[in-house]
Amino acid sequence: MTMMMTIKLGKNMKTKTSIAKTTNPNTLAGRLRTACATRLLPLLLLTLPAAVQAQYTYTITGVSLKKRKFLSFGQCSHHISGICATIVSTLGLAAFAQTTIPPEQWGTMQTVAANNPSQRLDYFFTGAQTQPTVVTCQFQPSSYSPGSYEPGFVSAGMIMLGTADRHSQGTADFRMEKPYEEPWNPGYTQVWLASYNTVSTDCGIYYPGSLYTIQFTFNRAASTVQIDVTGPNVMSRTVSWSGGDITQLRFWGPSYYTMASSSFGNVVVQFPVVQPPPLVLAGHQSTADGHVLSFSWTNSAACVLESSASLASGWSTVTAPCVTNANWVSMQVTNTSSAQFFRLRSP
Repeated sequence: MTMMMTIKLGKNMKTKTSIAKTTNPNTLAGRLRTACATRLLPLLLLTLPAAVQAQYTYTITGVSLKKRKFLSFGQCSHHISGICATIVSTLGLAAFAQTTIPPEQWGTMQTVAANNPSQRLDYFFTGAQTQPTVVTCQFQPSSYSPGSYEPGFVSAGMIMLGTADRHSQGTADFRMEKPYEEPWNPGYTQVWLASYNTVSTDCGIYYPGSLYTIQFTFNRAASTVQIDVTGPNVMSRTVSWSGGDITQLRFWGPSYYTMASSSFGNVVVQFPVVQPPPLVLAGHQSTADGHVLSFSWTNSAACVLESSASLASGWSTVTAPCVTNANWVSMQVTNTSSAQFFRLRSP
């Protein structure tokens, strides 16, 4: 079943809903779903505060209720007369306003307003085998501290290290969970650290308005990402890497429109150089054709053997075959020169 609707939110709060197409019209469930939708949409819209009503004019087309079940992209909640009225993003109120930050602006802090639709910043990158080793950023959460009768289940911002298929390889979510009618207490703040394969865990509190540094350290050999949060207090957690190229850092702004803003930026992506292991001359044999040299090194990092006739000249890759045995790599090289230099280099 597919609906086409035009929804306008303004000061006069006008709504208009029309059904453009219905598949399987003889199905009772389909007719009931359509009937519920046409009655429920205006009801949900009417529960919005006037301040929110005046902000948006949206046109939504081709919404499939059967596929999205009315709760597909997320939701925002408003406490109205002590009742939490859920306005789903099918109405267009929780869509993302995405901004890609160019590399030349990574070193600046971006002010992200609390708003609907939610503001999202994207930082895309590549590197050695498109696998970053360390990604560091800074985050200053909104100074919002809700009163007794203000919404307390809100997020000041969320940072996610992700793959091209949008799977999280490390997430830091700064949120609040203050019960309605309860007075404000900093203990209601929470920092949840997780990944696609690791269940989210509350790792500590945060102080609204304070500056935090979040560092993601990727260990490809161990298939883990270490998340470190430092600021007025310190939190850390090691989460699982689910595979795939890590190519982006994403930030979502505050989830509630009275939270003013949060700041995010100073993004640095580092690819530390892996030092090659020591090169060992394991054997030497003189033959009629020259000298046969046996080299070996530990199999702790990807590297290549290079040679040069002089330290002042260029280096070339030795093309002899390598033999790997457990944690060691060995290679035999026939040298006919009177002098030859050898070294290991990380690619």
